[in-house]
Amino acid sequence: MAKYEDTIKDIEKTLGIIPGFMKALPKDVLIQEWPLFKTYNFTETKIPGKYRELMGLAVAANIKCPYCQLFHKGAAQMNGATEEELAEQYSLQAILQDGALSFMQNTTTTRHSRKSLNR
Repeated sequence: MAKYEDTIKDIEKTLGIIPGFMKALPKDVLIQEWPLFKTYNFTETKIPGKYRELMGLAVAANIKCPYCQLFHKGAAQMNGATEEELAEQYSLQAILQDGALSFMQNTTTTRHSRKSLNR
């Protein structure tokens, strides 16, 4: 139990709060997951923090998680992302998402058309 309490204290010290999704995790999972979360969100890794958080923001926008978007936007700003970079990221994400949807729809339609022709 001491490891769990230490983990909770470290989370609160690092984030200022205990996010709801972390409270919902089983204790043994949180103990294992927090060090990874902390490492890849708050320390320098091979990918600089600004770029890592901009990627996280793109993923969060794609899965449409407002809490994740808020977190990764703030973390990107804390790591030096400018308003111009955030605006470009949002534009790129929107273009790619629309393009991917269009591609998927056209691919599906083309595939179904080919099947109909082969009958």
